[in-house]
Amino acid sequence: MPARPTAAPRRTQAERSAGAQERILDAVADCLVDEGYAALSFGRVAQLAQMSRGAVLHHFPDREQLLTATITRLWDQQRAAVLDVLSRHGEGDPIPFLLDAVWEAHKSRVWHAASEVWIAARTDPALLRTLAPLELALAHDIMAIGPQRLDPLPDGEQFVLWVSSALAEMRGLAMLVGRQSDPAAVEAIWRYSRDQRIAALGSARAARPKTASRG
Repeated sequence: MPARPTAAPRRTQAERSAGAQERILDAVADCLVDEGYAALSFGRVAQLAQMSRGAVLHHFPDREQLLTATITRLWDQQRAAVLDVLSRHGEGDPIPFLLDAVWEAHKSRVWHAASEVWIAARTDPALLRTLAPLELALAHDIMAIGPQRLDPLPDGEQFVLWVSSALAEMRGLAMLVGRQSDPAAVEAIWRYSRDQRIAALGSARAARPKTASRG
């Protein structure tokens, strides 16, 4: 008699709850990218997640909780993508590689979903309180690369300003992606700025003495 197939183990309540939350947050991100922040509502999220409005409210009872969870997840995804690319960098100057990795992340669906919330946060103090530390975390991750990979290391304050201004410019240019009739024009602006930033940091590093071998 052939053996009966083994039934798949039943998911626990915690696993089912986590899966439902993932579906909801995916739906929020899709709504932000495809329809914009103004279209975001519990009803629309429920439609996209193929769940009842009550089920969505069960997991996220109010809009602030829903957006906080969405923002945190989006920023974690963006940081993870950038750090994954940077972890694969081999020999040579990491700066061009770093700039390219962060710029590519700023053109992703994850960034465009986050940018919808980022714009809305200008007039929403609660959103801004959630968003600000997450942005700083990404900047700190990038700044931490300096001591690990750059010798000589630029002046600390100068490197902080270099990273902060590069991220600010990427955010601004990324807003034009998808809204610009000629995407190549946005890319050309970025390439020009990228080369200028590489040269400026190179000059700053050249003016500093090298440290002893790190061994």
